[in-house]
Amino acid sequence: MQYSDNVVQFYPNRLTVTTHKKPRFDVVDKYYNATLKKLENLKIKKTSVNLSKNSKKNIRDSIMGMYVLSKPRTVKTPHNKEIYNFRQSFVTLTLPSAQMHSDVEIKGALNHFLTNVRRALKIENYVWKAELQKNENIHFHLSFDKYAHYQAIRYYWLLALKPLGYIDAYSTKFSAMSLAQYAKHRNLTLVAASAAYADGCRSRWRVPNCVDVSSVRTANDVSNYLSKYFAKSDEGDIDPERIAAFGRVWSRSQSLSRLKYKNKFLYSEVKELLASLTISKVLKKVSYDFSTVYYINFKKMDGAFKKFFYMLLHSNASRYDYPIPYS
Repeated sequence: MQYSDNVVQFYPNRLTVTTHKKPRFDVVDKYYNATLKKLENLKIKKTSVNLSKNSKKNIRDSIMGMYVLSKPRTVKTPHNKEIYNFRQSFVTLTLPSAQMHSDVEIKGALNHFLTNVRRALKIENYVWKAELQKNENIHFHLSFDKYAHYQAIRYYWLLALKPLGYIDAYSTKFSAMSLAQYAKHRNLTLVAASAAYADGCRSRWRVPNCVDVSSVRTANDVSNYLSKYFAKSDEGDIDPERIAAFGRVWSRSQSLSRLKYKNKFLYSEVKELLASLTISKVLKKVSYDFSTVYYINFKKMDGAFKKFFYMLLHSNASRYDYPIPYS
């Protein structure tokens, strides 16, 4: 296979080489038929939350891009606890009580939440994805590259939900419970439930715990969250009408949407480097019909290539005025 005139393009987690082989009619037919199918699918009303290959690629590039461009740093929590090597947060937002509004109306609350955290918490780079399982409350998974304490995130999420009555519904339900009833509801012993019950009483049950926050410090953490929540194919009992009414099930900040990857080199210039990194298992080579992809093993990446890789992506980000977080 001749690569000499081909171009190697750098992405946040891979390098791609587009092949220019002599056309094979079976491959051309396969590509042509796939294109026709895509055009036909555009005419069909969306009834599945299964993400397209392009959507999965965009989500992975956006979230891995945030990770690579986020300077590893130590952040201090309001309780003086330190989180070392922080790069990114993964957040899940849920409803504190049974869903009473359409998914689209809840999406409006998400937009309200995002407006507030952009303004108050200075969060500029983010990706969100909705999960819409049949007979379950809608919930959202988010990722962003700036540290925010879970109490701050919860405050703005509850602020967005308050006009819809979910806080009132939660408060009404749990205010009527005794400790024994609360423990039974949570499937806890009386002793295990007593602290949470006391906290609920003090707040008059108006601060429900409907936010989960995890800090990301390694590329492996990012991969785990991506496969579990973001770029996975949704399975299970999905309501087609619910999906069709909701529309797009994921989105990202403008900063990530406008970020393109333009770092390109002639294959002949980096051929030996790619071969060496593949042998040392820094790169894993996978061949496709029209390209070859070298996936990066971040655990093994070090030395000159690591410095070169990060320099390339940071230089590319500055071209698009990407706001890199430093705190």
